[in-house]
Amino acid sequence: MPPLDDQFIQRVYVTTAWLTAFLFIACSLYWGLGVGLGIAAGSTLSLACLWSLERGVRRFIRPGARDYKGLLLHNSLTYPFILAALWGLVHCPVVNLAAVAAGVALPNAVIVLKVLGRNLLTDPVEPSKVTADLKTQGK
Repeated sequence: MPPLDDQFIQRVYVTTAWLTAFLFIACSLYWGLGVGLGIAAGSTLSLACLWSLERGVRRFIRPGARDYKGLLLHNSLTYPFILAALWGLVHCPVVNLAAVAAGVALPNAVIVLKVLGRNLLTDPVEPSKVTADLKTQGK
């Protein structure tokens, strides 16, 4: 499996933002504004968690120097805001909760699909192996 580069998470943000915008418009037109808002809010909430995690790890976990107290402080200051936003979404009568759950899963799905695509495209099958497999299947 090829290693991931430093810009992988940035590309996840961009891809998720475009996908969220598309799904917001499509779901709002088809099922109503509550579903579109749920997907957008859930995706935004999940991206905020990913951003907070990425920022904390890049800032406090480095080779040779690990600042676990700083990471704990960072998470203690950022995650209450994210939990407050989640509480507000759960208690909002306009937003569809199933759509919020789908929106929260959206960045995770983008990460999985990007890694799968990267592995499928960068690990080519040797032609001699394919030819040998075809010859053994014919017998």
